[in-house]
Amino acid sequence: MDNEMNTTLDERGEKTLLKGEFHNTVFIVGIVLGIIGIILSILYLTGENAAVFAGIDYIIIIFSIVFIFVCIKELVLNRKRMIGLTDSKVFGNTGYKSFDILYSNIAEIEERVKRSFMYGNNRYLYIKTVSNTEINIEQLKNTDKIIQFIKSKRG
Repeated sequence: MDNEMNTTLDERGEKTLLKGEFHNTVFIVGIVLGIIGIILSILYLTGENAAVFAGIDYIIIIFSIVFIFVCIKELVLNRKRMIGLTDSKVFGNTGYKSFDILYSNIAEIEERVKRSFMYGNNRYLYIKTVSNTEINIEQLKNTDKIIQFIKSKRG
């Protein structure tokens, strides 16, 4: 996807000036901790003292499986997520859909916070266009840089 986008931009004479960076490390750590939790709980359940706190181990296993699923989902979405800035437009993919917006069509851009039980306070880039299209880009590291760059290009 990234190479295809760069090829089409090069054909039109546009260069990508800034690219978004996304959080991945925390999800990899989450997967490792989930696997460790499952293994230790299974080892404790098969041991001699399994009857004492077996319920807690089952809860740990269930939560570990859920967190592994969430971490894998976010890592897969981060493979698709992309934001790039050229001289005239913002392009990329939110993980669910792609977008291509001229700077003149951006009505509002800001960093917002979404509160979630699973993710906690999740910061994301919010872009609203003149035609009322809303784009949310999550797990972005360099949000401030991107907002500053877009605001300077909008003039």
